[in-house]
Amino acid sequence: MACGMRPSGQITKDTIMFKKPLEALQPFLSQDKQLCLLPVSHEDPVLPVAVSETAILFPKQWLKPSDIRLVSSPADEAAEITRRLGAIGLAGLRAHKGARAWLASARTEISSREFFARALLACPVETDWDAFLEPESCLTHLQIMDEAIQGGKAHLDGLDPDQRRLYLPRVKHARFGYIPSSTCNALLFYTPHEHESYIVGGRLEDWYTNKAHMQV
Repeated sequence: MACGMRPSGQITKDTIMFKKPLEALQPFLSQDKQLCLLPVSHEDPVLPVAVSETAILFPKQWLKPSDIRLVSSPADEAAEITRRLGAIGLAGLRAHKGARAWLASARTEISSREFFARALLACPVETDWDAFLEPESCLTHLQIMDEAIQGGKAHLDGLDPDQRRLYLPRVKHARFGYIPSSTCNALLFYTPHEHESYIVGGRLEDWYTNKAHMQV
């Protein structure tokens, strides 16, 4: 299944090429199911590739922040946290639920420009949106990111091997969610219910380390 061929599933070439880029995925979203944009390294297809019935790999800079009403990125959060620190102080900032997690994301300082400068895999995810907005800790964000990455990999793993070799020959070497300029990970989550999206950043190594300790 790929752009330029008529896939057997829901997404067709026409829905990708002749509508707004993400409109093809709207039928698969709901109040409980969000959209995730996942950076994929080593690949930059010339045109969007439908890798499954519900996932599309977009070329670099094919998508724009305005397509999904981006309201926050780690770089934006860093500037906002600095402003709020001056207004309410550290104690006031910490009193807000989720502040520590968003502070951890802000420390990556990943900008929307950096994020959209790479190929992006778009696919539906099921996320507790309240927990995403007001996480207990940065580990909540990292867990959500890890689960989305595993889901994204599953879409690419399900692509027919011959089509993978033809359309995405380097995808087996890809890193998912990795932003080289920051040596951190970042994903975008969009909720159609609120029509807004957030880029969240972090170090997934911290989540993997925490998981390993929990399993001991």
